[in-house]
Amino acid sequence: MKGLQFLFVYGTLLKGKGNHNFLEGADFIGKAETVDNYTMYSNGSFPAITLQPTYSIVGEVYFVDADTLKHVDRLEGYYPDNEHNHYERKLIDVVVEGGVTVSALVYYYKDDTRLVDDWKLPSGDFAKYHGRKWKCICGDELAVGEHICPLCCADMDCFDVLMDTRYTERR
Repeated sequence: MKGLQFLFVYGTLLKGKGNHNFLEGADFIGKAETVDNYTMYSNGSFPAITLQPTYSIVGEVYFVDADTLKHVDRLEGYYPDNEHNHYERKLIDVVVEGGVTVSALVYYYKDDTRLVDDWKLPSGDFAKYHGRKWKCICGDELAVGEHICPLCCADMDCFDVLMDTRYTERR
């Protein structure tokens, strides 16, 4: 079956997230986790992974056709043979629930120098953090996607309101 490919997704393409409709008609294979380690960043709205090895990434695997992949490429701003892409695509190994390892395409952010350290997530599971509001230790609540406390900028130390666990510390 020419043109079919496994695709590993970890952010807004996940089931229940805002861009999942791009995978309409694709076959859901299962929940999965990367074999190798990467690093995940989020601006509050969507994530990006980099090739920097920190932890495994949690996501889902789909079996997609060439047309679906082209639509997802556009969403991710990926154009083959374009050196100015923000995201690149590569094959990685992921373990699907049940223990089967498959090679799947993944989108990663190629220029991690443009990412802010405060956006680095403490784990590779975007679903744990997406859409949550954060509260600074000064008491000010940050809007979704906001990473700098308007009251105490330089000493931001965010806590998840729902989990009350430490998120990030600005040094």
